[in-house]
Amino acid sequence: MKAIGFNNFRKFQNFPMMELGGVNVFVGTNNSGKSTAIKAMILLLDNILSWERHPDFGIPFSRGFRFTTESNSHLYLGGYENSINSDANGKPMSFSFITGNTRVSFCLCSGEKEQKDSIGTSLQVFLKHLEIENLQTKVVFYYDFDLRGFRNNGDIRISVPKNNLILGLKELICSIRRTNMKGENKEFSMSNFIPSILFGAVGTVVRSLYKTIKGKLSWDIEKLELEQSFLSSISDEQINILSRFQFSKLMSKASQKDISEALISKVEKYGDFSSYYINVSFNQIIEDINNLSTFNYVEAHNATHKHFVNIEDKDDFLSQTLSKFLGEGVMDNNKVVDFVNKWLDTLNIADRFLIKNPFEGMYMVNLLNKNNEAKPLGSYGTGSIQIFILLLQIAISIHSNKNIIMFVEEPEQNLHPSLQSRLADLFYEVWNMTKGKVRFVVETHSEYLVRKMQVIVANAILSERKSIDKVNQDIKVYYFPDKKEPYPMVFKNNGRFQNKFGQGFFDESSRANYELVLLENRD
Repeated sequence: MKAIGFNNFRKFQNFPMMELGGVNVFVGTNNSGKSTAIKAMILLLDNILSWERHPDFGIPFSRGFRFTTESNSHLYLGGYENSINSDANGKPMSFSFITGNTRVSFCLCSGEKEQKDSIGTSLQVFLKHLEIENLQTKVVFYYDFDLRGFRNNGDIRISVPKNNLILGLKELICSIRRTNMKGENKEFSMSNFIPSILFGAVGTVVRSLYKTIKGKLSWDIEKLELEQSFLSSISDEQINILSRFQFSKLMSKASQKDISEALISKVEKYGDFSSYYINVSFNQIIEDINNLSTFNYVEAHNATHKHFVNIEDKDDFLSQTLSKFLGEGVMDNNKVVDFVNKWLDTLNIADRFLIKNPFEGMYMVNLLNKNNEAKPLGSYGTGSIQIFILLLQIAISIHSNKNIIMFVEEPEQNLHPSLQSRLADLFYEVWNMTKGKVRFVVETHSEYLVRKMQVIVANAILSERKSIDKVNQDIKVYYFPDKKEPYPMVFKNNGRFQNKFGQGFFDESSRANYELVLLENRD
């Protein structure tokens, strides 16, 4: 996911498209919308990844949008009615995101009854409209739905830009010409093709097109440029008609002896003037959606000081983490285990870890020092336990070898400032080590973590010789004001920010110190 935007979801009437980098840090006051943005991303990914493919076209398709309602879920939203912005005034909730070169946008039917699934653990509302656009070709696929969530037309509509339609036609004409050429300078005539299609609206468009290009189909057709006046003269309605026109009807009237079997198969495959570009767009969209990131959410949690952990305990985050870590075979990945041990040492917690299974269903985690002396994880401080859980969660993401966005909620909990600072190093290293496969969206109140991100940026520019534009693409810090839309802080070459934080973050320690000085100098 490259960017996300939404309207009328929880706190935000309008959340503009937010670009995401490799490491993204969300900073702001309580109730400023950081959690809302993260929940929107997770909700989107959770839904889109479960969408089925259109039976005919293969692009993602769904009638509905699910809202998780499990009270113990980090996605607990209470359904559509509890998620719609209080000032929406009947306007629908809508979402949009970009992945690869594909933009997906859709809105939900407002005011419709929510529906429970067969399990009764989630609520679903119907989609009203869905658009999927290839940002390179500008080809857009439209799904329109009625109030029951069924497609109005039983099919999808396709919009092809005029310029791309012309390019598609030119490509087809060039192919025909190359097939029929006997000599290098022989011109190709469309006279045998035109009469069969001089009918209705299609005929009108084609006749106009033919008049424009007639006499220009010479040996240098590869350089053919159609008049701009013609492009502007074709209406959107005519474009849609022409884009749907089956070129196979035209080819059936042609003398097949003059047309190679290869060309016939090409026409049959693409079917119309613009299908070459439509086909390219289909393939790109499917590839982008297939490469859409999955997600891993590390919620803020209370660490339990247990010596024995039941991995079936759904209410304990350490238990859930251990269950996933062991169940997915991460313990057998020596490279990933070494990574965890390295960071346990870097963070001055332990030299390495060991997981034992003393009896059925119960596990014990020991942390060992450099002298090989073991100590149960449960006997460590809360901050150390939380760090260990975070490292295991990161290890799970690395081991999967998938494109994953890790959402991390307030990782600085119960940590000393020096360790909060090192979290920035951890996130940046993982993103680099995985070559961008594992990315982070971090919700934090830690000044130390943000300051260290500035240091990392300055070092990347000065020592690693990265450009400021590249760094601002890779690392992003967003500030969430209390009553306004979030905005990027944007790094300078020296790691400082172009924009300013709101009050109560960077300025808080300075303000307190200033007050102390005033008190010290009071008469």
